[in-house]
Amino acid sequence: MTNIDNICSSLLRGERLSAGDALVLWREAPLWLLGELACVAKRRVSGNKVYYNRNFHIEPTNQCAFSCRFCSYRRSADSPEMWDHTPEEIEEEVRSRAGSGAGEVHIVGGAHPDRGVEYLAEIIRRVRKAMPQATVKAFTAVELHYAINKSGMTVPEGLKMLRQAGLDAIPGGGAEIFDEEIRRRICPEKCSADEWLAIHAEAHKMGIRTNATMLYGHIESIEQRIDHLVRLREQQDATGGFDAFVPLKYRSSGNALGEVAGEVPVTDDLRTLAMSRLILDNIPHIKAYWVMYGKRIAEMALAFGADDIDGTIDDSTKIYSMAGAEEQHPTLTLSEIERMAANAGLQAVERDTFYNEIEPGNGMNANSETNGPRTTQRPVHKPVQRPASKSKNKNPKTVSQGCLLTLKHLCCIAAVLALLFVVVYFSMQWGTRHGSRRTVPDFIGMTFDGAVRAAGENGLEVEVSDSLYVSGYAGGIVLEQLPEGGVEVKPGRTIYVTINAFNQKIVKIPYVAERTLRQAKSMLEAAGIEIAYIEYVNDIAHNYVLAEYYNGMPVTPESNVEGAIGTGVTLRVGMDENNRTASVPKLVGLPLPRAKSLLWENGLNVDNVTYEAGVSRAERSNARVWFQSLDYGRRVGLGSKVSLKLTTDDEKIASSSSSSESMVVSIREEQEREEAIRRMVADSVARAEAELRDAEGEDSVDDFFYNGDNFFM
Repeated sequence: MTNIDNICSSLLRGERLSAGDALVLWREAPLWLLGELACVAKRRVSGNKVYYNRNFHIEPTNQCAFSCRFCSYRRSADSPEMWDHTPEEIEEEVRSRAGSGAGEVHIVGGAHPDRGVEYLAEIIRRVRKAMPQATVKAFTAVELHYAINKSGMTVPEGLKMLRQAGLDAIPGGGAEIFDEEIRRRICPEKCSADEWLAIHAEAHKMGIRTNATMLYGHIESIEQRIDHLVRLREQQDATGGFDAFVPLKYRSSGNALGEVAGEVPVTDDLRTLAMSRLILDNIPHIKAYWVMYGKRIAEMALAFGADDIDGTIDDSTKIYSMAGAEEQHPTLTLSEIERMAANAGLQAVERDTFYNEIEPGNGMNANSETNGPRTTQRPVHKPVQRPASKSKNKNPKTVSQGCLLTLKHLCCIAAVLALLFVVVYFSMQWGTRHGSRRTVPDFIGMTFDGAVRAAGENGLEVEVSDSLYVSGYAGGIVLEQLPEGGVEVKPGRTIYVTINAFNQKIVKIPYVAERTLRQAKSMLEAAGIEIAYIEYVNDIAHNYVLAEYYNGMPVTPESNVEGAIGTGVTLRVGMDENNRTASVPKLVGLPLPRAKSLLWENGLNVDNVTYEAGVSRAERSNARVWFQSLDYGRRVGLGSKVSLKLTTDDEKIASSSSSSESMVVSIREEQEREEAIRRMVADSVARAEAELRDAEGEDSVDDFFYNGDNFFM
């Protein structure tokens, strides 16, 4: 048996997944296998159910004391896009939704720089007053940590105040990635991982249920994701207070981290969901937050271990829409939820905040109290109490006849049950085609219509999950599929495909002149536009964009220029005449979007981009740089061009990366030798100048060294 086979056997026996085995699965197991394993783990917890609730969000402010590099939500106090709602305004907003049937109010926002825990408590009190039947799930551990510290309280004191105000549960945001080096790079001002965990541990002690999250898909490694999940699992072993885990996908639009990090593909999303379900064997529920993924991907996530899609939302959150998520006005109807679950072969079940199931038609949580903070109520299954017999003395003959009659009835019942079992067994065999499997055809390169026909011939269905525009391919051609060709699945399984779009999406070209090169690059990337070329000119405004051109025509604040996503603009950038060089960054091992971004950030241009033979167009999203034409660490002129070659061969990338590091050492040694030579020449010139002054006087020295024909000039 292979290592993966052994790991799978262990998981199916219900054994815990180690960090080492998790790494093997994450990197090596095919995606379809992870989906199957995650679904087995999911069914152990929630059977064929998909949970949702009726909820809406309140976001009190987008001011924040922190400047996290991944955040697209924060605005400064003087920004026209800033909002800061008073408790009275929040109460009025909640009252306006009183007839919506919502059973949960979800409250998160920025860590307001000027307000402590008393402000949070006042918001909670007013929300409870406006909608007493709803549970209040409010404020991430990051918001709580900041506000409690600002008020000079201990964590238990602050949580007790909020509990008394009506806090029922705490959302899981702010966890990001627990690795401290990553936190230092993406959110250095926030509370530490240990402080985040400590707040949740204290909440669990007080009976406050919480969720947990992980922000993935930026600059973290798979090992760091696994470490994050294992630490959550350890905390759950200790306190048992997490109800659900929510993997949050990093979105790159409108934030500083987008300059160096792109977004991971859907396959990475599904792999992360499945591995989360397999590692977190003690956290009951895995949530595919549909606002972040979009409805189609959230539906796909139900086949990869997720058993919750969050709630109806009712267009009440902006956090992910401001970061460029697909759902710009997130609202999900009950019929859409039921259809999503049915498409995945599952049953949609309404729940309250604590995963108590709500009977259809009941609407609000029947367990909710109307006054004071509520306690977590779990369904209690009581044994059936059978009434004692009222008759104590009976005629023996009557008893004997009764026993014979009962025996006859039991025999009849047994016969009926046996017959029913046979009917059900063979019905199930026919209905589920037990034992029959279908091999998924390879649809890549087919037209979508051709894929539908091929799938139908094999008892399968095909659905488009995404579309991309790849030049050189006709519109409607299948670029990717999930599960992959050759995998065996049950009849009736839906195969999700990505097709080539018929036309590129057209967007407005943003005006980026009069900004720094870094700011301009960030704005262009957020719009889906690349930098075709950076042209440097001497100017006092060094590193500022002086002019912008698209197809040779200038872009101005008044122009309304549009272009296809992926096309490029030319930027004319100011250069300090005394600083004309740049250091070439290390690009080996990076995906193409990140490599391009890093070159532009360093004032360099992207030249030819080629892929190694054998890398198909469908595989290009997983390819990484293995060769760069200008050596890492070398100083070159601003605007120099760098050609890139990409491959999917990890061994080739690792070998090239090692060579790059060795080359840096050689370059540094060469630069040190050049610097030593320059110092030696300067010393020789100085000595010669001094000797001439002593021998012939000051004037003759000036004539010799500063004559226009002299090579020392």
